[in-house]
Amino acid sequence: MTVTTTTSAISWSPDVVALPPQDAIPDALVMQCATVLGSADGDAPVVRVPYVDDTSLVAGFTPEGTNITLSEPDLSEVAVSTGKVSCLLRISREQLEQANAQELIVHEMAKQIIKSADVAFLNQTAPVPPAVIPPTGVLASSISDAGEVSGNLDTLIDAVSWIQASGGTPSHILLSPLAWAELRKLKVTTGSAQSLLGAGSGDAASTLLGIPVLVTFALEDTEGLVLDRRSIAAAASPVEYATSEHAYFTADSYAIRGTFRFGAKVMNGERVVKFTVKVPTP
Repeated sequence: MTVTTTTSAISWSPDVVALPPQDAIPDALVMQCATVLGSADGDAPVVRVPYVDDTSLVAGFTPEGTNITLSEPDLSEVAVSTGKVSCLLRISREQLEQANAQELIVHEMAKQIIKSADVAFLNQTAPVPPAVIPPTGVLASSISDAGEVSGNLDTLIDAVSWIQASGGTPSHILLSPLAWAELRKLKVTTGSAQSLLGAGSGDAASTLLGIPVLVTFALEDTEGLVLDRRSIAAAASPVEYATSEHAYFTADSYAIRGTFRFGAKVMNGERVVKFTVKVPTP
């Protein structure tokens, strides 16, 4: 028996390869800093996420034989629209047939998709109604603002406490590269060489106030965020890669396409707090 593409499983001669986003692009901010609750295929469908406002529930001691206080839960939902991040390139047959060429190309394509998705996740401006896509970025949503971190971590401590006071648990601190650099320069006292975030010349651990830090180019200037990832609902579909010899058939070339559909929406703006880090005047 001769094994052929017509008698083998389709994955042995794929037109499209779909990979779960948590496997294909695990470093994407939407996978780390939001709670992915579903997926959608197309610009029109939305992922509807039901939730109960925890502040609407009442719990406490009840004396024996007396009626338990009746709660009136606030049953609500958040509708998450999704947009498609895509990348397309053209490559000659000869180049594609070089050793490891396709693997390297797909790897770089995934990196570009992550970059574009990260920028959109944080910065995408809200669409003009009635449009719902591209989905609004976190910074363009209704969130809290702690102000400027200057000279010490007091403002950052306030931001963390705001989230905790609203019933949340801070899961991540996001910082631009410049903001992280400025925080690492903070000293224990004026004139000291000892960093407030780490001792001596040792590098500061990627945590602040016991919370994991993610440094991302998708934040500009000296921007920062403290967030509870459970307060951001997200939808993310598989990352798909496809190769076609037909699009550029006359040039003996191939088209390689990568797509990733995702969206996110802030459910509780009190549990997402933005801030900036002051850069000292030279």
